[in-house]
Amino acid sequence: HRSILSLAAAALLLPVPALAQGATPAPLPTATSTDGGTPPPAEAPADSSEPRDAAILSEGPTEPSPKMPGIPYYEDLVRKDPDDPETHQTLAAAFARAGKVDDARREARRAIELGPNRAEAHQALGLIEEGASNTAAATELYRKAASLDGNVEFRLDLARSLFLESKIPEALAEWEKIGKDFEGNLEVQFALADAFRELCRFEEAQA
Repeated sequence: HRSILSLAAAALLLPVPALAQGATPAPLPTATSTDGGTPPPAEAPADSSEPRDAAILSEGPTEPSPKMPGIPYYEDLVRKDPDDPETHQTLAAAFARAGKVDDARREARRAIELGPNRAEAHQALGLIEEGASNTAAATELYRKAASLDGNVEFRLDLARSLFLESKIPEALAEWEKIGKDFEGNLEVQFALADAFRELCRFEEAQA
């Protein structure tokens, strides 16, 4: 579900659930004629068999996504609870979104110090390093996350990072194992297809 990560994509550092665990439309305005006469008839839709709402829904969302809080908000959370690794992790994400790589690293490392067995903390620092093109460091962090929690999310990160390091046989072996371990899980299979597609490996994606 990610393209090859840029630093901006470190917004995904916030903890997320594991991938594989177990308005009524407003009325149309009435047309009026310009000469005071009878209003012109409304134009019939091109395809009257399509429900009126279908065209409206096809336009997609009309409201912008809500803005995420800024760095001061997360800094305040850290001040209030400095020993909570999750607050440091969310602050790291905020710094990463702002392009403050060193600050993001510092907070992510602090999150690992406070919660060394939290796979998400290692993943968070891995995303920061990947966004900064430190792929080898990212790979080891993803490997640690996957060893702490075998959830497919961390394993997909590891496979992608191995691929970016040009460790193709290892990456393909990891993807193949994920596919076999989650053979009956449609969500995982689609995630694998998406991973292959974004790396331009279209045959594997199609399969």
